[in-house]
Amino acid sequence: MTKYDYILMEGPSLNEYSDTKELIDYVDKVITVFGAETTLNNLDKESIQFLKSIRGKFLGALLNRVQLKDLSI
Repeated sequence: MTKYDYILMEGPSLNEYSDTKELIDYVDKVITVFGAETTLNNLDKESIQFLKSIRGKFLGALLNRVQLKDLSI
């Protein structure tokens, strides 16, 4: 039997498809990805509420598409 340390699964946007919500039953942790160029709308806020409801599985979020000029380093 083969054992793995981590298995990563990509799911579609929570806002557009229910597939990701169905995959949550089969995972230990969930990490969500947000794009820095987008603004939150009502569907996003509903998805965030859903993520809060899976507290034991929600690990955190990643912010991608960040522009270096927008960072205060």
